[in-house]
Amino acid sequence: MLWPETRNKAARAGQFLCSVGTIRILPWRSVWIFTGEDCRTVSRNDRTSDGASVEAKAYDVLAVLPYYWPETTGHCQSVNSLLPFLVAKGLRVAVMTSNRLYSGSGMLAPFERHEGVDILRTWTPDVSRSTLAGSFIHAACLSAAAMKAFIGAKARSLFCITSPPFLFAFLAAVKRQDAVLGLWAMDIYPDVLSACGLLRAGGYAERMLARLARHGYRKCDVIFALGPVMAGRLVRNGACAELIRIVHNWTAENIRFVPRDRNMLCREWGLEGRFVVHCSGNMGPMHSFDTLLRTAALMKDSHPDVVFLLIGDGPQKKRIARRVSEEGLRNVRLLNYVPEARLAESLSLADLAVVEIRRGLEGVIAPGKVYGYLKCGTPLAVAQDAMSDTGKLIEDGAQGILLKVGDAGGLRDYICRLRNDEALRHAIRQVNAAWYETNSGLVRSGGAIAETWLNLLGKRRPGRSHDGQRKHE
Repeated sequence: MLWPETRNKAARAGQFLCSVGTIRILPWRSVWIFTGEDCRTVSRNDRTSDGASVEAKAYDVLAVLPYYWPETTGHCQSVNSLLPFLVAKGLRVAVMTSNRLYSGSGMLAPFERHEGVDILRTWTPDVSRSTLAGSFIHAACLSAAAMKAFIGAKARSLFCITSPPFLFAFLAAVKRQDAVLGLWAMDIYPDVLSACGLLRAGGYAERMLARLARHGYRKCDVIFALGPVMAGRLVRNGACAELIRIVHNWTAENIRFVPRDRNMLCREWGLEGRFVVHCSGNMGPMHSFDTLLRTAALMKDSHPDVVFLLIGDGPQKKRIARRVSEEGLRNVRLLNYVPEARLAESLSLADLAVVEIRRGLEGVIAPGKVYGYLKCGTPLAVAQDAMSDTGKLIEDGAQGILLKVGDAGGLRDYICRLRNDEALRHAIRQVNAAWYETNSGLVRSGGAIAETWLNLLGKRRPGRSHDGQRKHE
């Protein structure tokens, strides 16, 4: 639900106050001011989007995330289902997040309740995160708000991911001694910054940030890692190995393979009879597309039926578009994100999904988009210079090919092999879809997170009877 932009000075002042704290919600003109007094919402007569009243409560889990529902990109594909899953397990859950969408305009309502999760939105400026400057400004505002909010917060546990960078370390410094702090490591800082050339490797800034991260890791009660390579990197960076739990990421529950004869996007994009090489997701500085574009250049004249789809947004998109134009890559299409309702159609178009792990980022990132492809049964081509968690998926039974970064010839040969063997493509779809159901998904991965959380909080939670029913409040 969008919240109207405010234009008068008083309302803008209120928005600024929103940016330096959250948790207690008070009406103030056309906005609600959030203050960090404690972790309870104040009763009011208004109703949330699902018709429920806002009642005073304390939370078992208080999460801070850059984005949350109705956003669907990036980490939202998993956390949008994880938090309601925790609610279904009997926990009271709230999330503090931005009042804006990743790439949309306008403001979201300051408070909503969705699928049992209280969503507390803090003000962030209307800047595009498709630029590095915009990403930094957004992260700084959200981090400042979270710091203010969590000082003295009475939530029984705090949950965050590794974005904004280092926020978990600051939260570790201000959380109450008896509060549980859990971190879901979706990437590792400052390793990302130095690998992308944004920090000098071994320089003073990197050493100071590494020390900050190490302090945060040691304050965490549990750290969820996306794979064994990332877990090893976390241990080398100072995390306690005994506190790390490896969980596979997952995609939205509504993602299902859509055959082409029923896929409306196939007709709308004119892809009938085409072999589709698919790459969907964030086009940020930590992602690489060089191997895919080199392969497109090799095949643009010899294989006119092969189409390369690059779908998404981010700081690299303009550079990619310029390269496509300069090299005359007629077989490459740059498209914007599709709506969530059509994501299954988009992923199902892929005859092959390409994921390239930038040099130096092995074990530092593990692109979540891979799991959407696996759920649809898509073969994977993973380009990497050293073993990554994405590459480990193929070693562990998912079907595809491991390549060196820049191996355009190898990727071209694999494309031709799949293109000429429909039976092979069908067999791989069956194997990869089964792999996903066995190793990933909300029930398995989300269940592992929920079980760990319940064990940390203790099986007998305040405000509940022995039979698990909520007592009268």
